[in-house]
Amino acid sequence: MILWFYKILMLVSILHIDTFKKISFFAYDKNFVSKASKAKNFSFINLTLEVETYKDVNGKLNIYCISFYEGKLSKSFYLSDFPSIKELIKALLENIFTKIYSGKDIYIHNSSNFDLIFLYKYIVNFTDVKVNPIIKDGKFINLEVKYGPNGNLYNINFKDSLLLLQISLDKLSKAFNVENKKDIFPHDFVSKDNLNYIGPVPSIDYFKNLPLDKYNEYKSRFNNNWSLKEEAIKYCELDCIALYQVLMNFSNEFFKEFSVNISTTPTLPSAAFKVYRTSFIPENVKIQAIGGTLFEDIKKGYYGGHVDMFVPKNFSGELVHHYDVNSLYPHVMKSYVYPTKCVAHFQ
Repeated sequence: MILWFYKILMLVSILHIDTFKKISFFAYDKNFVSKASKAKNFSFINLTLEVETYKDVNGKLNIYCISFYEGKLSKSFYLSDFPSIKELIKALLENIFTKIYSGKDIYIHNSSNFDLIFLYKYIVNFTDVKVNPIIKDGKFINLEVKYGPNGNLYNINFKDSLLLLQISLDKLSKAFNVENKKDIFPHDFVSKDNLNYIGPVPSIDYFKNLPLDKYNEYKSRFNNNWSLKEEAIKYCELDCIALYQVLMNFSNEFFKEFSVNISTTPTLPSAAFKVYRTSFIPENVKIQAIGGTLFEDIKKGYYGGHVDMFVPKNFSGELVHHYDVNSLYPHVMKSYVYPTKCVAHFQ
């Protein structure tokens, strides 16, 4: 009753300002963000996957190796073992889209900008699958794949771990002190014509930003028997294992601290908000859930920027005062009450 009275009062006040102007008015339903329950048990049912590519003479990237790791075993697919990339990826998907992996998440580091772009067209054309992508700002937040008879029996989710842990896998491996850290590899050496190369370690020029002492140390591991296929698979599998261990450590620490499983939070902002909802949101505080065009319209009013004013009349040596206001928007949003009683659109 109070809400409707407020709506009528607001409409009357608008009409009073300009009774000759036609006004349309629409009040939005109120949905509130609720307090979330803490997870009772730690859950980590994930796979990790890595894609390796080479650049052809036209600058196009082509897949030549894919590996995945499920906690105990790794499996790899190498291009020279298949008649085409299509057949390689078909074999990969036949191994993943099985009953044993149903309900699991597959994490790929930077998949939104790289790996999933290569895999997506093969996934959607695979037999008996239905895909449900969640995309924001042009990036895959989650790619749910249902598979099995009529695409309904099982499901698996592809996620990007970079959206949750926003630094390189190399830095993550060191930060979490995982047992299996990233190794080095001559990515620029690979081409379609040398996939089965065996011989001396490729020149240091094929390694990116590698110090000479590190190169010599790597070279000393081999006796002119460096195998591109073996080392590529080893490198790819090691990346999968390193990412798995990073995610396991992060998930474990996150659960211990906040009783939240990262499987429910695909991005860093969603993880932070889930923690707020489970541990910090006051019982008497109601946060209205706003989405769609309404959210975008309101967002424009609170989007800060960088503004400078230059007065080109100051003489050399003249004292000039510069004033800078930091965090004005967060300060105002924290300290002042906002008009949220009636969320409505009128024109």
